[in-house]
Amino acid sequence: GYYGLSGNIALALGPTLGLALTGTISFKMLFIICSLLGLMAFILSLKIRYKQVDPAAVQQPHKKWDFYEKSALPPSVLLFFLTVTFGGIATFLPLYSAQKGVEGIQWYFLLYAFALLLSRTFAGKIYDQKGHKAVFIPGAILILISMGLLSWLPGSLILYIAAILYGLGFGTVQPALQAWSVKEAPLHRRGMANATFFSFFDLGVGI
Repeated sequence: GYYGLSGNIALALGPTLGLALTGTISFKMLFIICSLLGLMAFILSLKIRYKQVDPAAVQQPHKKWDFYEKSALPPSVLLFFLTVTFGGIATFLPLYSAQKGVEGIQWYFLLYAFALLLSRTFAGKIYDQKGHKAVFIPGAILILISMGLLSWLPGSLILYIAAILYGLGFGTVQPALQAWSVKEAPLHRRGMANATFFSFFDLGVGI
């Protein structure tokens, strides 16, 4: 949950910061800033240390195309369809709101980030007590309502309500699906399960 939260908040604050900077700096400078952020991530990654796995403990028949974990596919596919909506929001919502004459687009992403934080206070407990369906289904419904409100979008208030609903929905669904994908994987395949999960995450945003 905390891991997913950090990435989601970055995805929420990025568009807000980008929208604020486009009015004051050039696109060239904007991409230079992004390059520096990438360099910072690279430098920090060099400091990561992890416990080496004993190869004898996880010996399995060699697979030629071993780049995904089969048990992680169901939650990953569900996530794919949800992150397609996020990719559409991050890409087109600023243009769409301008076309509709709705102001306050930068607040959308901030409210989304706050709703993400709020969702972490209860989503994990519900998942632990009742399982992934009790979290995924309500979260998906909130996302559906949010997208419906955006298709309507008569004014800024609806924009803000949609942001909160989407943040609550996505903030509950994403960590629940990730926990599901890892839980179903064998112990020595949890890294591959995470890789499968986030590959579908990125693929959905990209599509």
